[in-house]
Amino acid sequence: MVIFRDATAGARARFLRPASRLSLPFTAHDDYESVVDRIGYPESTRSRPTFDGRALYLLRYPDRAFTLVLLGSDRTHAAYIGALAERPSHSLRHPGRWT
Repeated sequence: MVIFRDATAGARARFLRPASRLSLPFTAHDDYESVVDRIGYPESTRSRPTFDGRALYLLRYPDRAFTLVLLGSDRTHAAYIGALAERPSHSLRHPGRWT
């Protein structure tokens, strides 16, 4: 016997599916200007310092339900490294950039 309280079986099944991945056109060669040229200015931008003196730049697009993440010494020279939705949704490998 299976009992579901306060919900139907179909309502609970959606929590068991894997997270969908975003299909974004960005690569490691994209910087702040190329992102803005393609999808417009973000609603907000935040930065967080990293241990090596660079910064993570978070470009928030709530109407698209994601935040783009760029990494670099300043916003102008920051390169795209991924996107966040509820959990990491799109990421790139940057050979030699993490050492």
